[in-house]
Amino acid sequence: MFPEYRELLGELKRSNRYVLRLCDRYQALDHRIQLIEARLEPGSPEEVEFLKRQKLGLTDELHGLLRQANLDRAPAAR
Repeated sequence: MFPEYRELLGELKRSNRYVLRLCDRYQALDHRIQLIEARLEPGSPEEVEFLKRQKLGLTDELHGLLRQANLDRAPAAR
């Protein structure tokens, strides 16, 4: 997830509990989706779509936080 922000994401996960919780939730959703799609766990197509929408929302939120953090740490233009 977000290879261009890999280092920054690691920093934020260590320093920001909210970002860590978002990442943990993202991973849990991804894992659940994979299990359902592999038919290793019960779930309907509607449930998979719901989980994917939740995951997309987390992706959007994390991307926004990463972009802002990247801007905040960039040196100011003179």
